[in-house]
Parts: sequence; C-alpha cells; structure tokens
Amino acid sequence: MKNIYMFVAILVAAFILQSCKKVEGEGGQASIHGEIWGVEYNNIGEIILEYPLPEERVYIIYGKHDSTSNSIYDDNMRTSYNGKFEFPYLQAGDYTIFAYTKCSECWAGKEPVFAEVNIPKGEKEVHLENPILVRD
Repeated sequence: MKNIYMFVAILVAAFILQSCKKVEGEGGQASIHGEIWGVEYNNIGEIILEYPLPEERVYIIYGKHDSTSNSIYDDNMRTSYNGKFEFPYLQAGDYTIFAYTKCSECWAGKEPVFAEVNIPKGEKEVHLENPILVRD
C-alpha cells in the first residue's frame, strides 16, 4: 500500500512540474510585429515595385517549423491597411510566421514564405527586421 501512495505522489509531482513549464504559445505578455509586402518583378527577375499589402492573411506556428512534419498553423490574422500585423500575448520561445506567395511552378499556385522568430525571455516586443515579401 505504501508503494501505491509513493507512485501516486511521484505522478502528481511530475504532472505539477510539467504544467508549470511555459512553452511557446498564448498566455504571455510579448508580441511579434511585422509587415507583409507585395512585390512585382520585371522579365529578368529584378524587383521593380514593393508595397504594403492590406488584408493579407498571415499565420503563426508556435515553435520552430519542421518541414518534415505536418505543421498546422496555430493562429492567423489579416494585415492592416498598411500591411502590418501583430500577434500579441505570446510566451518567450520560438515561432514561425508565414504568408503565401504566388508560384507559377507550384501545383497549388502558392507556396509559403517563412520567417523564424525568437522571443527572448523578458522581452515584450519583437519586430521582424524585414517585411515578408510575397508576389501579389
């Protein structure tokens, strides 16, 4: 009987310790800010025009994106009138932000453009250094 109580106590302790660990995702005080810009290219592949994309869908994956697994996005939103977006209330950790760009060689006509982001512990705001560029 004593062994059963000890086993239950160890299970409860392990559960409590695991539940206290903060992982990537909602429930924090940090945010990720960024922009989605459309681009147009000339015939030789040079960018001739860049502009902020309003109402563009942008997605977030909690944790690092692994191309070998079936990563399903955790949240999404649309950009504002000026192409800007914000994912608020995040924990410290790794995140993947992505949007879709047109792709004439892809079977679906679209492919994702990824940006890896890390929110350091204690940081409140992280801004993507460069806008995510997509073919509009």
